[in-house]
Amino acid sequence: MGTPTTITIMLLSVYVASGASLGNIAWADDSFAIQYCPSEMECGWGIYEESFTERKIIAFIPNTCSCGNQQTCVMDEDDPSKHAYVYRCKKRFPRRGDRR
Repeated sequence: MGTPTTITIMLLSVYVASGASLGNIAWADDSFAIQYCPSEMECGWGIYEESFTERKIIAFIPNTCSCGNQQTCVMDEDDPSKHAYVYRCKKRFPRRGDRR
């Protein structure tokens, strides 16, 4: 397996090659549509460097889709084989002080 830097470059290459659009907006005929991530699909990856004491995120790669209303992109699992934290859309819970 390559170094975290090599993996980051590889994931960025896949992201760009997939036709990702800035802001997760697909443009067509002067209109736009936001593409929402299906349930359980990754909304991003946090690539990290690992040392003896910590894992430091060096890059965040968002997916080409966005989380829907009432959801937010949160860290869901660790994929040590890719040196990445996997982020998924999860239900957003109101915090204390948020207006309902």
